Amino acid sequence: MNDGDRAMVEILDWNVVERELMRDCILLHTEVWANPEPLELIIERRMRRTREPDSPQLSDHRLHVVRQDARVIAMARSFRRTIACDGHPLAVMALASVCVDPRLRGRGLGEAVVRSAWERLDAAAAISFFQTGVPGFYERLGGRRIANPIVSSGRSFWEPHAMIAPGSASWPAGIIDLLGDGW
Repeated sequence: MNDGDRAMVEILDWNVVERELMRDCILLHTEVWANPEPLELIIERRMRRTREPDSPQLSDHRLHVVRQDARVIAMARSFRRTIACDGHPLAVMALASVCVDPRLRGRGLGEAVVRSAWERLDAAAAISFFQTGVPGFYERLGGRRIANPIVSSGRSFWEPHAMIAPGSASWPAGIIDLLGDGW
């Protein structure tokens, strides 16, 4: 891909992603965020998870990928999720696993997959909710940081900044409960 080329983002249903594409996505993900587990174990767990019926994290789950020469070079995941703020349900579009091949950063690939995910916002889930270690990137795209304390009954978030998009959206104060695992 040349610097002047526009990234072609594919939007795929996570529940029917083929094993080879899942492998490519996990390879990119582990290149960006090191994981000490064996690659095949991670792939098996993810493939099993994609087949779980009625999983709240797989509801309307999409994978946004950019490929170059059949290799995944950028990706993001988006899915609808219900969280709670001070005990009141709040529907959001979760954004997760945003990553770009480190050798290809600065070419608009991350922006392309994030914007693709945010195009899914609608009346049912008008706000994207996510966490990041690079808030400036998302602020340039129109997101904003929120200061709510976050709790989880499952695996919790690990990034330091909780954010929403669009940044102009109204957001409640209070404790956010993820109602399960973080993403």
